[in-house]
Amino acid sequence: MALEKLEGDVIKTLAEVVGRLVKMQPSSLLN
Repeated sequence: MALEKLEGDVIKTLAEVVGRLVKMQPSSLLN
């Protein structure tokens, strides 16, 4: 159960980071 919650937190954090990168550098990610 604890591992599942940790996994969910990690996925949420990664999603936030990816979202910020996409907003900051859309052109570099498209290449």
